[in-house]
Amino acid sequence: MGTERAIEALSQTDGYMGDSRVRIQPPGMLAGAVGTLKRFGFESQVNAFELSMNRAAENAISQATPVVLNAIESMTLADAQRIYQGGDTAATEYFKSRTFEDLRVLLRPQIEASMAQTGTTAAWQALTSAATSSVPMLAGYTPDLADHVTESALNGLFVMLAEEEQKIRRDPVARSTDLLKQVFGL
Repeated sequence: MGTERAIEALSQTDGYMGDSRVRIQPPGMLAGAVGTLKRFGFESQVNAFELSMNRAAENAISQATPVVLNAIESMTLADAQRIYQGGDTAATEYFKSRTFEDLRVLLRPQIEASMAQTGTTAAWQALTSAATSSVPMLAGYTPDLADHVTESALNGLFVMLAEEEQKIRRDPVARSTDLLKQVFGL
């Protein structure tokens, strides 16, 4: 349930962009230069670039569901017991350890395609070509944008999943399935 809720929330328009906890920020040293770029008059280019990265993640994240469901199906009784007896984010940690690499491999091509549709590369090129004269450190800086967006999208997914897990563990109302109610003693 937590996975479905997290993926559904993130795959909506502004699922990433509208949530400061998971918003995908510019990569590497560019993240530290955002304020400077905006002061030099490049706010619209920075905003367009950030929006395009977040839209790419929002468009691709729904593809994560089958991988996480597969991890659930392959869970052993011992895994389930460790999760039940573990801390507030034991299930999230389990899923992250079992699915992160598979999700990266699956989502990266999806994110690359989505970045092409949302104009991430074009926004990056517009930003760097316009801003290099004002912020020389951008010259020659060529981060792997697909990798950055993929990693950031997955990290955001696991942030949301941890929050959903904590709700389920603490709040009986969040235990919306019969199985969850049975496991947590309702």
